[in-house]
Amino acid sequence: MNSLLGSEFETSLRILILFEAAFEEPLNEETIAMLDFMTIYSRDFEITDSNLHGESNYRFAEFTSRRELVKSAVKRLVLDGLINVLQTKNGFEFMLNQDGREFVSHLDSKYADTYYETAMQVFTKTRGMSQRALSELINKRIIASLQGG
Repeated sequence: MNSLLGSEFETSLRILILFEAAFEEPLNEETIAMLDFMTIYSRDFEITDSNLHGESNYRFAEFTSRRELVKSAVKRLVLDGLINVLQTKNGFEFMLNQDGREFVSHLDSKYADTYYETAMQVFTKTRGMSQRALSELINKRIIASLQGG
């Protein structure tokens, strides 16, 4: 039996909740991956008191593989008609559409609520940051974790 944890399906659900927290702000795949990672490991970015996915020693090593999961999850969400593709001056960006909002409204769990609240805090902390600045922030945390900090 395949586990849903760490799957494209789980990632898709988180992305939908992330878009709900983004409040109609279009996001590209890389930004989605970074914001999702920061939401899951928000304590490491001094946003909350605990990480949604715990304190694994390998959490920063997950970032690269999570990017690939985000790409496939975004593709699935587009094909399922839950998010729209926008062609902008910044390339392809994505937004939650009405069907996606309807789907998210039926997600009723403590995890979904906590993820949403944490994502809102991540958006507040990162508002106005460029994709490059987000990447640098994550890279600094990765380097610090490799150095034991």
